Amino acid sequence: MALLLSACGAGDGKDNSEAQASAANQQMPPPMQLVKGYFEPNEDRWRYDLINLISPQSGRIVWSLQADNLSADTSATIGFDATGLPVSHGAAQRLFYVDMDKGHVYTVTLRGDSNPQPRQLTTVSDACSIERVINSDGTGDSAWVLVSLAGANKQCDGPEWWGSDDQVVLVGSWQTPTDAAISFNVRPSSILVTPYTTAGQFKGLLWSNVEGLSLVDTRGVRHDLLDASLAQARFLSLVPGNGQQAYIQAGQKIHVLDWSGDKLTLVDSAPAAVLQTPLSMTTTGRLPFWATEDGLYFIDDARLWRLDGQHRLTAVATTPDVNVYYVDGGIRSYTANELLLLEHNNEPFAGARLQAISRTSGSLRTVYQAPDAAERAPIVKVNGRVAIILQAEDQTNTRWTIARVDLSSGNAARVMASGVSILNMLSTQDTHAALTHLTWCQADAAGTCPVSSVMGYNVAQDVARPLATNDLARTEANWSIVNIQQADATNNPAFTSYTPVPAGGHLRKVWRFEPDTVGSLKLVQ
Repeated sequence: MALLLSACGAGDGKDNSEAQASAANQQMPPPMQLVKGYFEPNEDRWRYDLINLISPQSGRIVWSLQADNLSADTSATIGFDATGLPVSHGAAQRLFYVDMDKGHVYTVTLRGDSNPQPRQLTTVSDACSIERVINSDGTGDSAWVLVSLAGANKQCDGPEWWGSDDQVVLVGSWQTPTDAAISFNVRPSSILVTPYTTAGQFKGLLWSNVEGLSLVDTRGVRHDLLDASLAQARFLSLVPGNGQQAYIQAGQKIHVLDWSGDKLTLVDSAPAAVLQTPLSMTTTGRLPFWATEDGLYFIDDARLWRLDGQHRLTAVATTPDVNVYYVDGGIRSYTANELLLLEHNNEPFAGARLQAISRTSGSLRTVYQAPDAAERAPIVKVNGRVAIILQAEDQTNTRWTIARVDLSSGNAARVMASGVSILNMLSTQDTHAALTHLTWCQADAAGTCPVSSVMGYNVAQDVARPLATNDLARTEANWSIVNIQQADATNNPAFTSYTPVPAGGHLRKVWRFEPDTVGSLKLVQ
């Protein structure tokens, strides 16, 4: 595979950390905010036909795009430590999108305040979707985009679908309409990690394959670690305090993978060699794990283990073994003292429960139990010691029960709202994003909610505030309830509403708000 991942000022391996720091220190206005409009209020996050960009200064829509088949994603600022370890994520800086009817790839900078100008990238004319965006550096303005293309059947099947002949290419944000895309015949899900240098520069793509592991660096050089035992390896976490190494799982072993030099290597010196002791894997083949600031925690053989930044493996405590059909260590959430584990069967979900595991004693306690009639596993969001549990009340993803638990209290979760439609979610922009605010409205039997019931909830304060004024509530009356995936698809204090119209369909409007200010909900023109 011949790749060339370098470009002038983008992923070229030069140390531009001083330039990045200088740019970050400039008093630039906040970037424009992106809000999507969906075909219907119950559509999932992938089915949208409208993109709006809002100026945070004027509060007005300064650019819109409407098309039947859109796919979009953004690049954002990233902060790195001295080892190349990502430690923070900031606001979105650049939009990438595909209009599938035209088949072209476009980009729009979110910097500035008015008159955005889309720019076509590459010669590609059969693009299907944006699969992933990868920063070239910490500024967020320069990035690589993985784009899927229609295969020989001219259909957009999706590169992850078994039997699909869709192709994947790499496109750079600096490319022109005459630049060719770079062929990258690898499924996006095979990419383990996108490492960065100590200077915060994108180093290359690291993925797993049937022969082992491969890294293509920014010079276009491919580095292979040919070892069949590493095939289909699973990325667990970057090594704490070292952005040039990662913990990976391959079968029943955990390895330390290093890419600091000119090739991929496994660190096999003590104490890293201890990791090659086979795991018992009594948790039905899945290893529950959490990447925290002081190490990688995981459960195996009825014990809670920790791997620290020096590759030292410690049995922290004995803990009841987790032995269910499905274990979701994917929450990978934690507080200062406890780790969270979501257990549930594949179907039905009635047995779903949220467990808190002590980091020191290994003791488990149930903080939330799904109701017997549950048709979906709960969604768990965390802010420090507080966990918010969102339990679907049906299969439409439009009606929810919200529960809250303060883990430091030792209590179980309490229900704070039920029968609500989630309109918006806001999270912090650090590595382990914390849910800061929820916006919801009270659903009725007709599938709508009164605008008077729109509430902004501050997670840390445990306070809900009405966001609509009395005048606005009278004018707008009722909105249709929406799919929660629409609320979770952005991180801006803005959303699209859907008002039913007598002739059928919906009237869409865009709204902004201040999450902690009563009566702050405003129409965006």
